Amino acid sequence: MIPRLKRRAAAISAFKNLQSPEASNPTDFTCRVTSQSDEEIVLAIRGDIGDAWEENDHASVVEALQKSPRAKVKLYINSMGGSVFEGFGIANALLEHEGFVTAIIEGVAYSAATFPLLVADKVIAHKASTVGIHRSMVLTMGNQIEHLAAVQQLDAIDGILIDLYSAKTGLKREAIIQLLDATIDGTMMPSKQALSLGFVDELFNSSQDEGGDQSDDDDDEEEEEVKAELATKWQAHKAKRRKREANAARVRLRALVTRVSGRASD
Repeated sequence: MIPRLKRRAAAISAFKNLQSPEASNPTDFTCRVTSQSDEEIVLAIRGDIGDAWEENDHASVVEALQKSPRAKVKLYINSMGGSVFEGFGIANALLEHEGFVTAIIEGVAYSAATFPLLVADKVIAHKASTVGIHRSMVLTMGNQIEHLAAVQQLDAIDGILIDLYSAKTGLKREAIIQLLDATIDGTMMPSKQALSLGFVDELFNSSQDEGGDQSDDDDDEEEEEVKAELATKWQAHKAKRRKREANAARVRLRALVTRVSGRASD
């Protein structure tokens, strides 16, 4: 966090209009607390995330989490993304929360809207939903020095994104880069593909979708119990690794913003 408002404004200006291609109307941003108790907080992110000019922030998320620091969180997402820094802010607030966080993809989680998925303890996607990732984007104006600086900044942000996506999915950096570079807008994955690649942990009501009869065979039940136990342990391991990687990425992000703000204020 930048200690002085002037430096913070300079850093935001340096990254103006950092949005996903379809996130063109920042006033559509909504992150609402739909319900809250000491046991559970329900959040919904729909529309564009943030606005680099007006500084729409994640205050509603932080306020809700601070009021019930140990509550379970259900986060519903249907968003094409938006400001990378506001997306990081929401993700970091969820990362620091003590309660179990479940993210549910209602329709689409694209660009910055995927960041909360990277720190959630469990990610559930509806079958009729998609997950999309792409390289960071920014508009610049000026001489070659300013454009080269923008390239360096984008490269630094992309490095953070690659680390975060790799930590969540277990995929190698090279595989994440291929997804980011598949098209100019990256890769849009249907929920089943997102599940197979590790961006999603399970599909909504997946156990009921096939319509088959449940087996009463004792061996099958024992096998399912073993699988469930292993899956639980694996998810716990991934959650710890994600939080560790996300903390490291956040430190790098702070250093990046500090460098940019110092350069912008010179």
